[in-house]
Amino acid sequence: PGAAAGQVAKPEVKSEAAAEEDLASEIITAEEDTLVAEVEGAAASGGGLRRRLRKVTHDSDDGGFSDHDDDEAAEAALLAAQLKRHGKGGAGAGASGMDGRSQTGGFLSAAGGAHGGAELQDVLHPSSTPKVEGASNGRRFLLWNLTGMVLSRDEQTYSAIEVDFNNTEQHRTLRLTDRYGFSMAALDGAAVIFGSRSNNGNPSTVVYRPLASWAPNSEWQVQFEKGEEAQAVALGHKFAAVATSARYLRVYSHTGAQRALLCFNAPLVAMAASHGLLALVQHDGRANGADQSMQVVLFDMRDAARPVRLATAPLPLSPGATLHWVGFSEAGGLATVDSAGVVRQCMRANGFEWVPVLHCAALKKSAQEHHWVVGLTDAQLMCVICKGDDAFPATLPRPVLSSLPLTMPLACAEPFEPKLEGERLMTQLLLDEYRAVAEDEQDDGDVQARLLKGFTKLDGVTIKLMQHACRSERNARALDLATQLQLPKALQAALKIANHYKMAPLAERITMLLQAKFDDTEVEVEAPPPRAAAAPRAKPAPATVPTAPAAAAAAAQEEEEEGADADDEEDAAVSDAGEADTAENAPPQAASKPSNPFAKMSSGQSGKNVLELGAAPGTGPAGAKRKAVAPAAGKAAKKVA
Repeated sequence: PGAAAGQVAKPEVKSEAAAEEDLASEIITAEEDTLVAEVEGAAASGGGLRRRLRKVTHDSDDGGFSDHDDDEAAEAALLAAQLKRHGKGGAGAGASGMDGRSQTGGFLSAAGGAHGGAELQDVLHPSSTPKVEGASNGRRFLLWNLTGMVLSRDEQTYSAIEVDFNNTEQHRTLRLTDRYGFSMAALDGAAVIFGSRSNNGNPSTVVYRPLASWAPNSEWQVQFEKGEEAQAVALGHKFAAVATSARYLRVYSHTGAQRALLCFNAPLVAMAASHGLLALVQHDGRANGADQSMQVVLFDMRDAARPVRLATAPLPLSPGATLHWVGFSEAGGLATVDSAGVVRQCMRANGFEWVPVLHCAALKKSAQEHHWVVGLTDAQLMCVICKGDDAFPATLPRPVLSSLPLTMPLACAEPFEPKLEGERLMTQLLLDEYRAVAEDEQDDGDVQARLLKGFTKLDGVTIKLMQHACRSERNARALDLATQLQLPKALQAALKIANHYKMAPLAERITMLLQAKFDDTEVEVEAPPPRAAAAPRAKPAPATVPTAPAAAAAAAQEEEEEGADADDEEDAAVSDAGEADTAENAPPQAASKPSNPFAKMSSGQSGKNVLELGAAPGTGPAGAKRKAVAPAAGKAAKKVA
């Protein structure tokens, strides 16, 4: 085409590379035709070709291991044949989302696309909003948690940072100038830390600013070498952590001294810290289909110079979901929220197992409602409810926080049980976390008070469930619930409920349970001696005027009796005081004897006993062995004697 009239077109001369491509294409086409014929023939014979392609040789010198390269090549060839059978770009290819043979990958690329997964999730900064072009002054949240919020505002030549606190009486609003382009932040009650990637000729920078310090010049900053970028920052008790693109975990003290330098072995997802704990979330290999594969590494950072790995556990996500938030609750438990709205907590007391504590989708009022998470308290999820197409809140006007009660997604036999059972399980999990914290901090009075309050609440909910079971005449269920009671008063209330519903077998078993759990079998009580029967008073004799010697003798005898009575009363008081002192200060018994962990606790033993509330009988601290003293005889009895 395009040649002048009468001009003979010259045959095109193919280059050597084009000739090789044509030859390869012809060979591939011939192989495809052969495979298609075999596939069509094997379809009638029950799919023998697939079994033949999957067959591997086990008689080699490799000890019986399969030849995976041959297996993958066979799978790729079979996939290519099936694609050609359905036609390029036809219904079969369109449904699978592949176009058969790619220009760069060939058959192996097609096989890799079939078995590959979703793209790895990028680094997540929890409770932050992205930078939106065209937004008012470029305002966005770098962070919003239960301590406060960090806002970034773009000006013409620089950015401004504003830190607002929820407790305005404790901290005032901070306004800072940002010349590094901070894109991440962490905030707690003691300090705020910012991080930036390299931009405008500035290297990646981390800036730490304490909220209160006795010494001047307490701020510090670190700039990383070219090629190393800060990816996430976190704050704990007197330490700051920075995860970088070099897969370094850099740990600094609150004064800027580098305490530790660790490595992590996979792409970073997120990082969070609280008190003496640090959690690092990273990818755990390639995604499987539409599912992300992640794991969390939990460190004990109480000694920042010697981080201790507490656990490395898979991070569960809903099918096809991504991670939306990770952080610590007020009780110190690690928690996550995925894009499906499932809130999970990692329970340290349960061996770092994950427990679902809320499904936000069940609380949505409409399909266009989204929950943007701010933080997690002991019993509520704090969030901002976004409606419509807004996936995150705007900074102006100031968003309103909402609270969602933690409700475990239970499946119960009775319609009234999910609420009570969920409340009971949540209280039990919370108590387990408090106990784990109290084991580390024996002198924490707040934790001890929370434990006692929690046990009372737990027993109250259990009593309600038991009452429902008795009303439904489910004696076995009622007894099962009675075994979960922690305090003696609660078991006594359970006994009253059984008697109220006239369930004698249940009442008998609860009585046995009460005796087994709370009766102090080690208390040896000596029965007091029987008192002498009071003699009937004789009628008064007629009054006579005593003689002088008789009156003197009677007065002396009366004085002796009054002195003896006073001595008896003093001895009785000493005996009572001695008994009380014995009960309070008796030395602990041998561990081999069972004890009552719910006995009255002295001030020196209260912490230990509170930690062991709810333990199995006989596992608590040894009780004091007391020996009762017979009460002193009364004044009237002595006089009669």
